[in-house]
Amino acid sequence: MNRTRVEGLVLLLMIGANSLQAGEHEPPADEPPSLELLEFLGGFETPEGEWFDPLLLVEQSQIQADTKVTGDD
Repeated sequence: MNRTRVEGLVLLLMIGANSLQAGEHEPPADEPPSLELLEFLGGFETPEGEWFDPLLLVEQSQIQADTKVTGDD
C-alpha cells in the first residue's frame, strides 16, 4: 500500500473509534429534560400557543442594527 492509503485508513479508524466513544456518553433515554431547558424552550412560544423560530429574533435585531447604522428608515 502506498503512504496516502495507509494514512487515509488510519484516519478512518481514528474517526470511527472516536464516534464509538462519543456514543458512550449519551444520557439515558428515560431521563426527562431539565426544567431550565423546558423554560428556555417555552420562551419561544407566543401567547396564542404558537411556536416561532428563535433565529427570527436574531435576524430582526440585525436588521434594526443595520438600519440604525446606515440611517435608513
